[in-house]
Amino acid sequence: MPGVEIADNCVVAAGAVVTHNLIENGALYGGVPAKYIKKL
Repeated sequence: MPGVEIADNCVVAAGAVVTHNLIENGALYGGVPAKYIKKL
């Protein structure tokens, strides 16, 4: 989505919809909407 910021070294799963800022460095995000899954 426009204006969303993604932290360094993040992995966003295929098909995930990022609707808010992803602030956790080195993390895995996925889902609709994207949510934190685990630390990498």
